[in-house]
Amino acid sequence: MANLMTINWLDTLRHPEPLFDFNLFKRPTELQIANGLLIPVNVLSREETEFPQLFRTDFHELCQGTFILRKAEEIVCDMRRKQLVTAFEDLTLFHEAMDTPPEYIQGYIYRCPDVQPHNYDQIWRVLDQDIPIPPWAPNQNILLVPDIPSRMNSRRSTRRVAIAYQRDGTAPILNLLQYRSEALKPLTMWCCGPRGPQVSNCPLGARTNCPDSHVGAVILLAGILSHRPDLYLSTHRRANYLDPGHDLPMEAQIEILQNYEN
Repeated sequence: MANLMTINWLDTLRHPEPLFDFNLFKRPTELQIANGLLIPVNVLSREETEFPQLFRTDFHELCQGTFILRKAEEIVCDMRRKQLVTAFEDLTLFHEAMDTPPEYIQGYIYRCPDVQPHNYDQIWRVLDQDIPIPPWAPNQNILLVPDIPSRMNSRRSTRRVAIAYQRDGTAPILNLLQYRSEALKPLTMWCCGPRGPQVSNCPLGARTNCPDSHVGAVILLAGILSHRPDLYLSTHRRANYLDPGHDLPMEAQIEILQNYEN
């Protein structure tokens, strides 16, 4: 219940003025990467992200049960499918590869300044309530992942996830999210976008009592599968069917038809 009252300081809709020099939920530009503002990483490389290792029991506490974990597994499986569709060879190899975890997911790291941003306090004062302002945590990374499939949107749009955490694996001075698991304490906040007054916002993206399934998918990738790829559970079903709205390449559709005729 305490997390329900926590302010999501990554939610740009709560910022009276920008907290950072860039929009967390816009696709990184070549200039931002060239200037070192954002560092390209493989989300599945624990050395590159420095993301804390989690276990399924931690995920159950984080998400208050197994529902978000199951949805996160479906999203990761969907990401794997999109990778394999672009390099399709034949259906047999496709189905076999769908039972293996992804090897590369593009992400970006923003290393937060150790000095508190000058307008950080304003995020907590907009509610005009007597809420203690948590101290700014040094040694923070923000992991940004721009292309998370939105399973609840018929337009096949994507979500963009931001997760803040202590890169040295220690807990912040004031643990806003108040988890019991020591493995979860380095997590300081998450948010799912885009976020803005004139965009299609993720309805649950700024929820603080537990992350939504898009954030859950990134935590599953960076916190569990990057350390233990053998824990990948594919939700893929080995069924061949044609769907006019599906994105299978023509080679796959032809093979399905040929197998049906035979």
